[in-house]
Order: sequence, then C-alpha cells, then structure tokens
Amino acid sequence: MRLGFAANLDKAGAAAHRDELMRVAGACGVECVEYASAEALKKETSLPDFLVVIGGDGSILRFVPAAAEHGVPI
Repeated sequence: MRLGFAANLDKAGAAAHRDELMRVAGACGVECVEYASAEALKKETSLPDFLVVIGGDGSILRFVPAAAEHGVPI
C-alpha cells in the first residue's frame, strides 16, 4: 500500500502531525510519499492508493481536483 500525505504548512502543527503519521505508517510497512502541493500530485506518475490531507476544509478542497483526476480517494 502507498499512502500520500499533504499538509497545510500555514496551519500550526500540521507539518508535525503529517510527519508523525508518516512515521507510524512507515513503521507498519506502508510506503509513504509527501506532497507539497496539489500540482505535485497532478504530475505524479506513481500514484498513492489514498491521500491523507492535514489542515482544514480548504486544505482538502485544494487537493480534490488533482485527486479526483487520478481517482485517488482522500
């Protein structure tokens, strides 16, 4: 399984939460990839099975078009 992780870096603590989730998932044998922007996801050739977005509604909505384009659940 491959999980994608994105965070709104303008939100206090979001990067730390993302990093901790990636650490825990990685320790369980899950391949993790970090996305700095929705554009990075759009250009991805090896897509994640799921995308975890940390932030708020706006953060999720920024990633919806790119994830939907590739059929990646959020």
